[in-house]
Amino acid sequence: MKTMSATQFSTAATNLIESYGNTVQHVIDAYRAGAQRVASVLDQRWSRAFEESRSQLSDETADNANAAKDLVSGYYSKGLAVTSRTAQDVVAQVVKLAGTGVQRAASNAQAIEVRTGFNVLSKLAEVSLPSVVALNTLASQLEQRSAVLARKVAGDDVLSAAKRASARKVRKVKAAQ
Repeated sequence: MKTMSATQFSTAATNLIESYGNTVQHVIDAYRAGAQRVASVLDQRWSRAFEESRSQLSDETADNANAAKDLVSGYYSKGLAVTSRTAQDVVAQVVKLAGTGVQRAASNAQAIEVRTGFNVLSKLAEVSLPSVVALNTLASQLEQRSAVLARKVAGDDVLSAAKRASARKVRKVKAAQ
C-alpha cells in the first residue's frame, strides 16, 4: 500500500502533467484559430482583387482562377484541420502515458520500499511534495493565461472552461495534502 505522501506526490505530479497538457491544447487552439483568421483575410483580399480585375479576364480564365483558389483553400483548410487534430491527439496521448507512468512509478517505489525496508523514495516524495504543489499552482496560472490567449485569438469562451478545470485541479491537489 502506498504511503500518504507517495499518493499525494503522484496525484500532484499527475495534475501538473494534465495542466501542462491543457496549456498545450490551448496553444493548439490559438494556432488553429489564428490560421483560420489568416485564411479568412486572404480570402477577402482575393475577392477584392478578383472583383477589381474581373472585367479584364475572360470567363474561362475567371472560372479557372476561382477553381484554383477553391482548390488551394480546400487543401489549406484540410491541412490545418489534420495538423491541429493530430497535434491534439499526440498531446492527449503523451499526457495519458506520462500520468500512467507517474502512477506506476509511485506503485513500484512502494513495492521496492516494502521489499528493502528502506523508505528513501517515500521521504523523497514527502520532501518534493511542496515543490510539486507550488509548480501545480504556477502551471494552473499558466493554463488559465493560455486560455485567455486562445480566447483572444479565437474569440471563443475558452476561458471559463479553463478556469473551471483549473479550479477542480487545485481542489483535488489541496484535498490530497
